[in-house]
Amino acid sequence: MIRVIEGINAEGRILDLDIGCQAGGLLEYLNGRFAERYEVDIGNYNDYWGKIEGCSFQIVDIDKETLPFADSYFDIVTCIMVLEHVFDVFNAMSELSRVTRPNGFVIIEVPNISYFKHIFSLIL
Repeated sequence: MIRVIEGINAEGRILDLDIGCQAGGLLEYLNGRFAERYEVDIGNYNDYWGKIEGCSFQIVDIDKETLPFADSYFDIVTCIMVLEHVFDVFNAMSELSRVTRPNGFVIIEVPNISYFKHIFSLIL
C-alpha cells in the first residue's frame, strides 16, 4: 500500500482515516512527502500523536459524525482496515468521497475473508 501512495504524483494533503491507527505509523512513514498530513481516529491516542511532528490528529466517530474537513480538500484519502468496523459503510464511503478532490485518490483496504487462514479459523 505504501508503494501505491509513493507512486501517486501528489504533494498536497493526505488524510489517513484509520480507526486502528493509534500511533499514526503510516503518516509518520510518509513524513516530508506531503505538504499537509492528517490522521482521524475514533480513539484518543495523544501519547502517541504528540511524538509525530507536522501531522494533525482529530478524534472522529465516522458512524456518528461527518469528517471535519471541507469538500474536495484532500489529494489522497486512505482507509486501511476500517470499513469492517463501521456500521454505516455507505455513509463512510460518502464522506471519503466528499473530502477527496476531483481526480484525487481514495485507497481502501479490507480483510480478505476468503483467505484460507480466515476460512479455517471460521470452521474451527
